[in-house]
This record gives sequence, C-alpha cells and structure tokens, in this order.
Amino acid sequence: MSAKMNAAEILDMAAQIETKGAKFYRKAAKHNVAGRDLLLQIAAQEDLHYKTFAEMRKALAPNEKGGYDPYGETDLYVKAMVDGFAFEVNKDPAESLTGKESLSDLLKMAIQMEKDSIVFYLGLKQMVPPALGKEKLDAVIKEEMTHIAWLSSKREELQK
Repeated sequence: MSAKMNAAEILDMAAQIETKGAKFYRKAAKHNVAGRDLLLQIAAQEDLHYKTFAEMRKALAPNEKGGYDPYGETDLYVKAMVDGFAFEVNKDPAESLTGKESLSDLLKMAIQMEKDSIVFYLGLKQMVPPALGKEKLDAVIKEEMTHIAWLSSKREELQK
C-alpha cells in the first residue's frame, strides 16, 4: 500500500474519531448530572460532525476516493490509524472516565482530544496529494477548530 492517502480515507478516519468522541460524551453525561445537558449537546455535535464528514465523502470526485483495493487494506489501514492515534481499540476513551470528573475537567479533556485531532489531521495533510482531495482535509481541520472554540467558551462560562 502506498504512503499516499486520499480524501475518502481521511474523511473515514474523521468519522470514526467523531463516533468514538460521541460515545465518550454520552458516558460522561451518565456520570455528571450537573453537566448532563451540556455533555449530551457535545455528543450531538460529534454526531453532526460525523454526518458532515459522511456528506463530504459522498461529494468527493472519483479521483478523491481512491483506487482498486481488492483486500480491503484501506479500511484496515484507516482503522489502525484511528485506533493507534488517540482512541485505541483496547483503551476506549469512554472507559477512562471514573465518574468523578468535574464538568470543567471533562471539557478540558474534550478540548485536548480536539487539539490532538487537529495535530493528527495536520500530520496527515502531508500524505494527501492535491489531486486526491487535500483541500477536503482543511475543511475537517476547520470543523475541529470550531469545536475547540465552542468548548473553550463553555468552559470559560463555568469558571465565571
């Protein structure tokens, strides 16, 4: 398999990360009664990000979707990249929650996960040539940056 990735692979990774993030927030909401509504709102935002990335993938041009992959290596590679990034298969981020985290702590964790995602996507930009949809990755990064700004504002509101 080539070291070059296409926009479809990147968007698949983004969607998987959003799914795992939503699971994290839903579990946090079960443990944090005071922040339940906010945490469920964040989970819903992760669901919207998932849908955004799925729609972006559907809109890709044929050359941005990749080529012949008879053994499904692309899917395996995408899964390995996501699982090895911040959300390991054997270490589900939702399982790291003790139930004792404050809402401020949970938002801090959320902001860090979003920052980690951006760093991850910036690194992947080096693997996506322009002809395979590199500009789509910029849209993914912008979406994550918007989420950081929103989470930061919510955390600031708590600290007032």
